[in-house]
Amino acid sequence: MPILASASDPGLFRLRRALRVLTAVLLTLAVLALVGLPATTMTPGAIVAAIAAFTVTEPRPRQKAITFLLLPVAACLSVVIEAVLRPYPLIVDAAFLAVVFCSVYLRRYALRGFAVGMVAFMTFFIVMLFHATTAQLPALLPAAVIGIACAALSHFVVVRERPWRTLGLTTSAFRIQMVQVIDAVDRLIQGGQADARRERRVRRGMRRIRASVLLIEEQLAESVARGSTGGRLHLIATELAVERLSMWASQAVAKEVPPQVRPRLRAELNVLRSLVSRTLDSAGAPDEEDILRRLADNARPSGTGSGPGPRGGTPAAIREFAVTWIRARRALASLGAPGVPVKNESAEHRQTAEQPLGERPEKVAEAVKPSPPAGLRLTTRQAVQATAAAAAATVMGELLSPQRWYWAVVAAFLVFANTTSRGDILLRGLRRTLGTVLGMVAGIAVAVVVTGDLPLTLLLMFGCIFGAYYLAPLSQSAMMFFITVVLALLYSLLGAFTPQLLQLRLEETAIGIAAGILAAVLILPTHTSATVRSDLAALLEDMELFVEDAMKLLSTGQRYDLVSKARDVDRRLGTLHSDAAPLTHPITPFRARRSDLDYLLNVLDSCAYYIRALAAQARPGNMACDERLASMGRRITANLGRLRDAVHGINQPLEQPSEDDMPTLCLVNHEDLHWTGAQRAPEHTDTQWILCNVARLDQSVAGMAHPLWLSTGSGAARRPA
Repeated sequence: MPILASASDPGLFRLRRALRVLTAVLLTLAVLALVGLPATTMTPGAIVAAIAAFTVTEPRPRQKAITFLLLPVAACLSVVIEAVLRPYPLIVDAAFLAVVFCSVYLRRYALRGFAVGMVAFMTFFIVMLFHATTAQLPALLPAAVIGIACAALSHFVVVRERPWRTLGLTTSAFRIQMVQVIDAVDRLIQGGQADARRERRVRRGMRRIRASVLLIEEQLAESVARGSTGGRLHLIATELAVERLSMWASQAVAKEVPPQVRPRLRAELNVLRSLVSRTLDSAGAPDEEDILRRLADNARPSGTGSGPGPRGGTPAAIREFAVTWIRARRALASLGAPGVPVKNESAEHRQTAEQPLGERPEKVAEAVKPSPPAGLRLTTRQAVQATAAAAAATVMGELLSPQRWYWAVVAAFLVFANTTSRGDILLRGLRRTLGTVLGMVAGIAVAVVVTGDLPLTLLLMFGCIFGAYYLAPLSQSAMMFFITVVLALLYSLLGAFTPQLLQLRLEETAIGIAAGILAAVLILPTHTSATVRSDLAALLEDMELFVEDAMKLLSTGQRYDLVSKARDVDRRLGTLHSDAAPLTHPITPFRARRSDLDYLLNVLDSCAYYIRALAAQARPGNMACDERLASMGRRITANLGRLRDAVHGINQPLEQPSEDDMPTLCLVNHEDLHWTGAQRAPEHTDTQWILCNVARLDQSVAGMAHPLWLSTGSGAARRPA
């Protein structure tokens, strides 16, 4: 039976993560009840189990096992320190702030440090909240260990990883997302004219496809290390084909597709949709060949032009997508079970024992090594900020409510989770506050309705716990919404619910978030613009290394893994988009900076597209001694170097592309290039496409002078319109 994957959750990673949290909580409560531990250990044990199940996210089982072995040490140490120091309140407070500092500082050790730090903080906080003493240690220590053991059980037994099944789910999500993009293109063509809302839907679909392809690449990493690419070239070719289809649709509607042409185009898109809708393991080779013949017949230009006009047939973008997907699905279908060999299509890109990697200049080899960060590490800065914010939140929270001050401290601590700059902290803080406000309104309504109905209350509580952790990676507002509703239901269950209690939670949360934001702004601030500049410099460096290796592969035959380098560029670009979000958000007060940054990100998206195209098309030595290629390659690398210097404050004029280097076929439209290429030798077609993509990359790199306010060979750059 085919497995359907959610297009919004490729591989069902978020679903499994939420199920692990819910399973860990239920198992912990059941085990604690069975072993007869006091009821006061239920809440600490369940919270430790939830945090452990949610924060342990290493990709390999061995890495997870090591982390789970470290978690009981961190949890028990926190319990013992708090209980022993309980008679000395000031020392307990100092120890709590030390735990806050260490918990955030441990994030420098990536996923494992984050998990250990979160468990240490939450355990110390919970036992301090319950005023634990040394007499309670025989109950609290086993409860913490049982909670972590149940979290490990949920990871390794109940909701365990099945790599090949996950890979199959991710490839199925990839297929579904392509169907969604085809549907979005169909709606765009149906409108017949430019529509910003429909074009945004197409772009959102493309972003999801890129995310799924990166997930598939990560899951194939082990196979690649063993020498099998698992259809990586087919993946990147399909990604490029659907991207070209979306670009063709945007260009077509910009020219206003004639009404008499739309029905035929939509019919052909429907044929393409039916082809892509088939599951990977379904048979249908004869039908596929029939579809290709039908699209080929429609694609032949009749009369004038091959574009979307009165006499035009199937655009080349549709036929190209169909051909590419048929090839890709045959390769991806073999990924559904372990042990099935897959042809190493990209071996000619990869370094092998028979042909070692080409020598690099010393300056390039040194550039690969990450440069040490200037000043304190981000984790050190945030550790100091979080400690100061926790101290301020404790004082202000106790002034507001001596009994509920802990809500402020937790909010202040969580402000710094997975953030990179003060702008990021501010944006996430506003989202958490919004989620708390909405959760307060919903919590009051739900608590009033379910009062006295125990089964319904428990069902809603566990459902909200699942929803909070399922949506946490997507929306901080949604997570805070569900957590606030859970608190309302919990207090309703205990008979202590009042609307004023939720109002107090909102006020304490606002105090904690305000303390976190003030600490981030006033104490060792990490400016968002500085983070963006650092990301941009790293991205330009990756692009420069890719271009140098691509030019060597094309001109000398030296072998490089261009697909992996192109994916490195994609990941860097994704990080830049994420870190730049506070500056591109509609609420930002810096309108001019937002306009420049939006323009720059659009140009970088174009550069990444041409880089992926080169990675898919380049073959060793097939453009040796081509002067146009050499000229454009030198100019691109030189301009990328100047752009990196500009990021660091050294401004130099960029060299403008020469019209003599532009291939003639690049001057005609996309479909004419495809149709002309179909009647030429494949080698010549590949050469023309490579030159065209290099030329477009050359133009895009030079176009970054405008948003960065650099001068060019033709004069000073102006602000983009």
